[in-house]
Amino acid sequence: MNTNKPKCTYCSKDIRFTQATFFEDPYLFCNTKCRNRYRIMEAFNKRCALNPSHYATTIHEIVPRSLRPDSWWDMDNMIPLCAKCHDKVHNKGSKNYKDELRKLLEDAL
Repeated sequence: MNTNKPKCTYCSKDIRFTQATFFEDPYLFCNTKCRNRYRIMEAFNKRCALNPSHYATTIHEIVPRSLRPDSWWDMDNMIPLCAKCHDKVHNKGSKNYKDELRKLLEDAL
């Protein structure tokens, strides 16, 4: 018996084959959120949107999930940031950075 289950390209969770075949990507994803997070990271070459000299370590939601629960998986609300910039955005409040983050996202996509 083969116990090697396919893994999600983004989060490395085990996935069922039926889930993986749902997407048209050449990669395997366990859900839409992982697929979109992977695409955003690739669009920015895995670099921080605010400081491209750093690798991104997290995906920041421009509009918080609590304010936009119906579309938390949308790519137009995700931006890759390094830990330092992510802390800076949260400490100063995302509203100060919202327009800048949206512009960076538009340019990348």
